[in-house]
Amino acid sequence: MTFNGKNILEKYYEVAFSVYHYSAMKEFQEVFPEEYSLFYSTYFHKIKKGLKNSILSELEMLDEMCMDIELDVLIDNIPELLEEFGLRYTKQFGQKIYSLCGREPITASQKKVSSKKPTRDYIDREEQAHQVVKEDAENWLLGPQEEDLSEMQIKEFISKSSLTPTLKTKMIQVLNSGSPHHIFMFFQTKESIELLFAALSESDYEITDQESMLSIIILSHIGQNNRDLMKKLIGFCAESFNIIMYQEEPVLRLNQFLSSEVYNYYLKNDDSFQEIVFNHLIIRDEQWVRFLHIPLFIFCYASIWCIDGDELEEHYHNLWGNNFDKIKRITTYDFKPEASIYYAEYGTYYFKCYEWERCMYKMFEELNPFHFNKSYVEPMIKNYLAKLGNGDDESRVLNHLSYCRIEFEYDKSGAQRYSSCHLSDELSLIEHLEIAYVLDAEPRLMTKNKLKELQKNETICEKDDDIWRILFYKIEDIKLLKELGIYDELLSFVKKVEFVHKTFTNGNYARINISNTPFPSIT
Repeated sequence: MTFNGKNILEKYYEVAFSVYHYSAMKEFQEVFPEEYSLFYSTYFHKIKKGLKNSILSELEMLDEMCMDIELDVLIDNIPELLEEFGLRYTKQFGQKIYSLCGREPITASQKKVSSKKPTRDYIDREEQAHQVVKEDAENWLLGPQEEDLSEMQIKEFISKSSLTPTLKTKMIQVLNSGSPHHIFMFFQTKESIELLFAALSESDYEITDQESMLSIIILSHIGQNNRDLMKKLIGFCAESFNIIMYQEEPVLRLNQFLSSEVYNYYLKNDDSFQEIVFNHLIIRDEQWVRFLHIPLFIFCYASIWCIDGDELEEHYHNLWGNNFDKIKRITTYDFKPEASIYYAEYGTYYFKCYEWERCMYKMFEELNPFHFNKSYVEPMIKNYLAKLGNGDDESRVLNHLSYCRIEFEYDKSGAQRYSSCHLSDELSLIEHLEIAYVLDAEPRLMTKNKLKELQKNETICEKDDDIWRILFYKIEDIKLLKELGIYDELLSFVKKVEFVHKTFTNGNYARINISNTPFPSIT
């Protein structure tokens, strides 16, 4: 039996996407090695380039035909199919599968937290996945993407910008320190840094901790200082964010966006406004649209709710809901700590992007501090303090430690590999509003002898090969916590939260600013 090149290509596509006989792809190669070799050399790169598009089209077709079993089989075979063509299964591509099908392949999902106790294998896979996502960014074959910048490229942007020398110096300081956070977030991509510098070059902006002020300056730039156009931009951004805010990525199918009320109301019959939006706030391709500069969208969303505040108190609870605990992990890469947030596989979550959740908290607290702090923040802090009980400092520290489930992992030399904790809704709010940070409580440098000593108590110290994991949340000995150098930091967290609560009970619901508050030394 013989095939010409076209036959082979058609046959390969038929076999490769057969949801009944996925293994037939290998069998085809074994039975027709010469034909397969000819196909491989002739068509491999062409198929590889369009493979992800073909997969998504197949998924969409199976979904429309209600072929659920076939759909599930194909979803779970996607990573293996990509591997056949030397492609990696990326987070971005997984999001597109999730948008289409409501789930990702099981093999990819297993990389997420599936229980309250993460394993070492899980951590290793996450570290590998972290590298894969970075390495594979330029190979993302589907959908529009922003252009990531290196630190050197950002410095070059700052140097060549039309900013004043003073502002250039301050921007370098922001880049080096990561603070203020809301400005640093604009340094992530070429698109955002270009917009930021274009807006700042037209204003007399002074760097402050007010995120809303920066948003207004940028919206003024986009809206050409036209009040009516700015109002329209705010409405568009607010209603658009309402569609995407509970997603992991700000991406929509193009046909979904074009059929939305937002598009029909704001863009469909207004070519000039459509041009402004697609020049500054959205990038698109044949199948997807990606929303840019999400803090602007969050500012617009919060602004409208704060203006029309009749149902605002109820909206706070509807907006954030009741969520399962998240896991926060701090790992050191190239001697720099990197924080990651993990969501349980089958947990209930509203915001699935931790940065968006942070920005939303900060924006409401900035725009309407009295109402937000009185109606929402104070009750949340009360909930946290109630879990600590009414005992003395030591009992409250132990209850806090148990509630946060703090643990650290060390290698055989005693060097810290990672630290992790559980974040409830209350703890997430406390961190987002910069009241205190759970993992600021860091033990002293561990020695190998100390790790061996702790290992004698298997309840608090687990050893796997040359890796020690200390479960601080199981320690009930205050003397040991003090000896390990973690007690004072734990007590400091509790005291900071109690300070904010006391401020509220005294009737002061102004914006929270713990950083400038002097605290007595803890002994």
